[in-house]
Amino acid sequence: MIERRDFDHRLRELHRQYAKELPQWINDIRRLWQTLEAGDDAVRPDLLRLVHRLGGSGATFGFPEITHLARRLEELLDTGPDTVLPVNEVEATLEALERQMPASG
Repeated sequence: MIERRDFDHRLRELHRQYAKELPQWINDIRRLWQTLEAGDDAVRPDLLRLVHRLGGSGATFGFPEITHLARRLEELLDTGPDTVLPVNEVEATLEALERQMPASG
């Protein structure tokens, strides 16, 4: 049986690992968004999948605001290919996500 102390230690490790990977994850979302905004709608499924995963995992690993912002971003992006994307709202939400990244060091 796992002792509480071991469980807490493992949970802290998972939190640290998630925080370490978060900047790359958000950078990937930013890159895909820029590609979509430039007119390549083929990246939309990959972008939505990444944003959806971020929304589902943030709170689990101690980042509830990441979950909130990612879900908002998913709502903004989950439109048909002929729909005009709300660029300003998407940018503002991405910037808010970037501000949520833990400070490195």
